[in-house]
Amino acid sequence: MSGPAASPTRFTIRNNKLVDYLLDLSHPRGGSKARFFLTFGFSLDRPMELADALADHVLRTEGRPQNLTENGPTKLVFEGRLRAPNGREPWVRSVWQVEADGVARLVTVVPLRRTDEEA
Repeated sequence: MSGPAASPTRFTIRNNKLVDYLLDLSHPRGGSKARFFLTFGFSLDRPMELADALADHVLRTEGRPQNLTENGPTKLVFEGRLRAPNGREPWVRSVWQVEADGVARLVTVVPLRRTDEEA
């Protein structure tokens, strides 16, 4: 396969993806996600807690590659539990784009409605 590798060399999250999107209640698209994360104890004052939880989520979950085009970027999708500061573990889907340099960058995180019975 040409293009970026499906197995990234590392994962990275831009700080503004956390503070200006996923944890920003006023963001037009991220506001509902921010409400979700705040419910589980994440905070705009401590964005690295969410970054660390997402890193753990990637380590504990098997990613599914999704090629957008044959030679285009590869996205990796991870679905599973996210360890939250309040001790709960909600289900989320994280989407990462693997760039040509082999680095996977966070695209988005989507809350999932899933219970332990469905696992």
